[in-house]
Amino acid sequence: MEITDFIKPELPFYDSILQQLKGSIKSKARKFVREKRVYRLDAFTWKVYHIPGYNKTNYFVKMDENGLLRCNCQYHVKTQNVCSHIAAVLLEEKR
Repeated sequence: MEITDFIKPELPFYDSILQQLKGSIKSKARKFVREKRVYRLDAFTWKVYHIPGYNKTNYFVKMDENGLLRCNCQYHVKTQNVCSHIAAVLLEEKR
């Protein structure tokens, strides 16, 4: 079982440059890791840098007092679902 198996079924993500839905959250998370876009800042905070060509915004993932990962991206804030940034942090930490 892969650590990202709990992510809702292969949801597409929004490409703000092309203004259309593309790929899946899992595939984007893998791309963040593959391109070394995830950086741990301290024990509870990671910075996920944007993937050139997708968008221009960098996001922060923080672990809250309950041990849950939270992201400041619009998708996570609105839905509270695991976003590609949180999934990327989980994948990176598993390595």
